[in-house]
Amino acid sequence: MKTQEIQALVVGNAYILSKFALSVKTQLMKPILLVTASILILFFFSCNDRTIHDLEVASGYVAGNEWAFEQGRASFGTSEIEIILMDSSENISDPCGTLNPSTPYVKFTIPYATGTYFIPFENDSKSVKFHEGAASAVTFSATSGYVQVTDINSFAVEGIIIANFDDDNDIAGAFFVNPCN
Repeated sequence: MKTQEIQALVVGNAYILSKFALSVKTQLMKPILLVTASILILFFFSCNDRTIHDLEVASGYVAGNEWAFEQGRASFGTSEIEIILMDSSENISDPCGTLNPSTPYVKFTIPYATGTYFIPFENDSKSVKFHEGAASAVTFSATSGYVQVTDINSFAVEGIIIANFDDDNDIAGAFFVNPCN
């Protein structure tokens, strides 16, 4: 065999081998690519549909009583918002009317802005307070946690609260309250 014939044979075999390898590689990569794409599509669609409304509402214990957020109110000041969260045992038809809760409730004042406010707040007078009820002056100020306000608009103040003083005063979850002014 001449050198030119050997070179042509080697080049031809290399070309056939590269086509075969490409075909095998493509056939192996198709299922891997398909599975990966399916997982990514499921991940993106499942994450985009979640909102704060998908979270559990705030619940826990206030003044030693089992407590679950049911209603509340937000009162706007010039630079802050006072929020009161009440549970379902406080049956008030209009939370924005005269409010004198007779059951345990949670009250806090935060800046008029979305954001996360860690407990204890910078200004000690603006703490998350667990109230035993209107008939009692007993209150407990949360020592750890945070309030995250995710939306403030003319229809609602929405957020997440995790606040703790002790085992008898400990709540966590979402809240949605109507502005009263």
